[in-house]
Amino acid sequence: MSARLRGALHGHYWTLRGALGARLRPRPVFGARRWRGSVNDPRRGEVALTGAMHRAGGAQACLVVVHGLGGSAESSYCHDAARAGLAAGLDVLRLNMRGAGGCGRDVYHAGLSDDVLATLASLPHQSLLLLGVSMGGHLSLWVALQSRDPRLKAVAAICPPLDLAQGCRDIDHPRRRLYRDEVLQSLVRAAHPVAEAGGIPIDSRALRGLRSLRQWDQEVVVPRYGLGDVDTYHRTMSIGDKLGGLERPALLVGARHDPMVLGTTVSKMLDRHPASSALELRWLDRAGHVGFPRDVHLGVETAGLGVYPQVVGWLVERS
Repeated sequence: MSARLRGALHGHYWTLRGALGARLRPRPVFGARRWRGSVNDPRRGEVALTGAMHRAGGAQACLVVVHGLGGSAESSYCHDAARAGLAAGLDVLRLNMRGAGGCGRDVYHAGLSDDVLATLASLPHQSLLLLGVSMGGHLSLWVALQSRDPRLKAVAAICPPLDLAQGCRDIDHPRRRLYRDEVLQSLVRAAHPVAEAGGIPIDSRALRGLRSLRQWDQEVVVPRYGLGDVDTYHRTMSIGDKLGGLERPALLVGARHDPMVLGTTVSKMLDRHPASSALELRWLDRAGHVGFPRDVHLGVETAGLGVYPQVVGWLVERS
């Protein structure tokens, strides 16, 4: 078996194992209180945000966790991150981007950092840490670049896309139909009540007829946010070519054999547009898209094994 084929199998294995394991053996973190916030949208005015807040008891620092495309604050990886944050003595907010988590009032997009920036500004803590997964990682890197809040000490992105145009082509490829359909169906389900209420410029029947993420971006995201066309949206909202201006400490954890956010696509973007020294990069060979073995070690000696304890440990060290 060639090294390339072996790597591809590893990527699919850990991706599917992580997803199936979360469904068969869910490990939710209980004890959260419902969190409500809002953000001012230039077209809609005040838009409601929701989430789940875990209190560690007297913590002065808060970890904000942002989900991936088609996910929500209830996604298993958000609970895993919350568990690691609580173990480190942090308060943890699992944030729903607008429209996620069943609120059905709007839709978000891959460059919509406003929701996260408004959430961070509303928190009373002395120190803030941000952890995003997949598309949430892309958004977190945007926030690291844009935020002027001195309380935001460090940011981490797990399996984030950096090039939206190529990333869209990658996941829309017929070989990745299984993954694309899972994400697209989640997006359509969440957007259905928004379409029924006339909140997006597409009716529910046309919404159900979408067959690719590029179509989603073209028919839903671009007209909702007045972004011109899908190519303009992908070009202007991709974070990868903007990381040279990064000043806040940031960690990017990538899976070399990720079958959804391809490691080669991420690497090519960073080769073409080198990030500043504020970004630390950790590649994992035994991993998939948001699917990891339990013995992941990123070099953080103060934290336990596992990608989320290690990432949270990295963030805490920089706070």
